[in-house]
Amino acid sequence: MIIKSERDQFDDDMKIILYSKNQDGKCKPKESSLEIASEMNLGNTYYETREIELERLKKELLEGQISPIKLYIDYHAMDEKDVAARMRISYGKLKKFLTMEGFKSISVELLTRFAGLFNVSVVDFFQFIHLDKNIDFTINNYHQRIIQELSMTQSLKDK
Repeated sequence: MIIKSERDQFDDDMKIILYSKNQDGKCKPKESSLEIASEMNLGNTYYETREIELERLKKELLEGQISPIKLYIDYHAMDEKDVAARMRISYGKLKKFLTMEGFKSISVELLTRFAGLFNVSVVDFFQFIHLDKNIDFTINNYHQRIIQELSMTQSLKDK
């Protein structure tokens, strides 16, 4: 998992699209801005909360209280029974992989499927990479997310 040293910031350009029925019964979009979110600093509060949650989960993982699978499930606020259904495994089997002891017995094939579910590479279950704010990176995944190429360069804005 790659962790940037600088927290994401709320983008005031964000828009919300609402749909309403017209007289013909057809839906038509109506674009609206999120000015209230900006005024109340809700966007940055969201990113700050996510950063705190990731630090809590990372601490639990490093202490052996949870597995990387549990970290991703909780970080993405997913329901464990839903994850088991999406993975086409029993809930009992999933619960086994939520502990470090159970995680140690997981197959590469199943790790690959979890990586696809969480939209990460298999390697992200095994490492944390902390990047300074002046580092840009690109990630390329190969062979169903088993192999990852990570390229890091100094940001052009800091040169």
